Amino acid sequence: MSVRSVERVTGVHRDTILRLLVLAGNRCERMMQRKIEHLTVQDVEADEIWGFVQKKEGHKWPHEEESLEIGDVYCFVAMERNTKLVWA
Repeated sequence: MSVRSVERVTGVHRDTILRLLVLAGNRCERMMQRKIEHLTVQDVEADEIWGFVQKKEGHKWPHEEESLEIGDVYCFVAMERNTKLVWA
């Protein structure tokens, strides 16, 4: 659900919603730093997600070939198999 949708459903201003999201995220991060220490890692799974920016690599015009801001992009993710924690 988008922030504006939450605003319509709850009647709470979007700036307040965003401040609450930042507050919750910061508190979750602090809690994870306190609780998750000395974790034994057994197995790590890695995967990639493919996407593109503006257009796919094969559809670039000749003058766009050298541009690194247009074309295919990959996001690589590593996750501990048992705890499902993502490595940063």
